[in-house]
Amino acid sequence: MKKSRLDQLFAAARREAAPEPRPGFDGRVAAAITRMDAPARPARSSATWLDPLAGWLPRLAVATVVVVGICFAADGGGDPAAGGDLGEGAEELVTQWFFE
Repeated sequence: MKKSRLDQLFAAARREAAPEPRPGFDGRVAAAITRMDAPARPARSSATWLDPLAGWLPRLAVATVVVVGICFAADGGGDPAAGGDLGEGAEELVTQWFFE
């Protein structure tokens, strides 16, 4: 835009009267300022019952792996001297489950 056109627009804007505020504008401004000065209420905690559970899940997973390992070791752990290995037991289980 040319500088002369901008100068014309600014001159026209200066000649116009300022718009009148809506009724009650000053009261709304004062109320907003009062609200800004008031201490903020503490935010409500967004914690749910799932938050503690999420904190415990990694520990529960490790404990589960440990318990399964202990049970596996107590059962013989696939040691041939203990009377068989894991492969034979699994084969027997699959045979019983599918073919009987």
